[in-house]
Amino acid sequence: MRCEPHGLAVGADGLCVMCRREALRAGRPSTPIALWLSLAAAFGGVLAVGLAIRLRGAVLAARIERERVAAMQAREDPPAPVPAETLPPPTTKLVPRTFRQPGAAPAPPNPAPGSTSTGDMRPRDVRVVIYTTSWCPVCKRAKAWMNANSVAYEERDVEANASYGREWKQLHARGVPTIDVEGEILQGFSEDSVRGAIDRAQRRSL
Repeated sequence: MRCEPHGLAVGADGLCVMCRREALRAGRPSTPIALWLSLAAAFGGVLAVGLAIRLRGAVLAARIERERVAAMQAREDPPAPVPAETLPPPTTKLVPRTFRQPGAAPAPPNPAPGSTSTGDMRPRDVRVVIYTTSWCPVCKRAKAWMNANSVAYEERDVEANASYGREWKQLHARGVPTIDVEGEILQGFSEDSVRGAIDRAQRRSL
C-alpha cells in the first residue's frame, strides 16, 4: 500500500516516511485513530484474561471451601441409622419373664439358678434408654410395648439431637432401635430380649 501524496510505501500507522516528517514538523501526532483503537482492544483483551483467571480462582476456592465444610460435618454428624429390620436378630441370651399388667397383683419373679430371692422386681426399677429415630417403625413398636408393660424408659432421638447421636455412635450400634438396659446393649427389639435384660439388671441390684 502506497501513500497517495508521495507514492511511497506506508507503514503500520498508515503513513509513509514523508508523511511522518510533515506530521512532526506540524507538531501533530502521526498515529491514526485506528492504531489507538487496536491498542485499546489489546489492553481490553489482557484485562479480560486477567478477570477470567481471577474468576476461575474464586470458583476453585469456593469448591474447596464446600468440600472442607462437608468433611467437617461428616466427622461431627453420626452416620444414618440402619432400620433394625435389615439386621440379624439379637444375640443376647434370653431369660423369659412374665410382666405384671397395670392394676394386676404382683407376680413372683423367675429366680436365677441357685437363687432363693423372691423380691418384687418391677420394670420401673431399671434404667432403660432407647435410641430411636422419628421414622423407625420398630422403634415405635418397642416404645408401645414398653408403655403397655409399664416399663419406664428414656427416649433419645439420634437424629434430632447431636449429643444423643454421638452417644449412640459410641455404642458401636448398627441401627435403631438400640436399647441400653443398665449397660446391657440390645440391638433391635425383641420382647424376650428386653424382658431378659431387665430381669438380669434387677437381679444384679439385689
